[in-house]
Amino acid sequence: CRQHDARRIEAERVRQLIEDQLVDTSVGALRITASAGVSALVPNSDNSISILLKQADNALYQAKRGGRNRVQVFPPAEPVR
Repeated sequence: CRQHDARRIEAERVRQLIEDQLVDTSVGALRITASAGVSALVPNSDNSISILLKQADNALYQAKRGGRNRVQVFPPAEPVR
């Protein structure tokens, strides 16, 4: 699905931007990583905000179980790294 791919690509772009930044701290520069769970409301469906948040939360935990520093789009598919 093109929308599924577009959400995955955009979330992966943001994840990569976060990973590419070095953060200066008192103990030296640190690299931060992020995992993301992505979902979207479907027009003309029974989805609600609470369902949307549950789907994104489930996708986030699936990304973390898959090794962290990943993007997972709901419905689940192969995570992107």
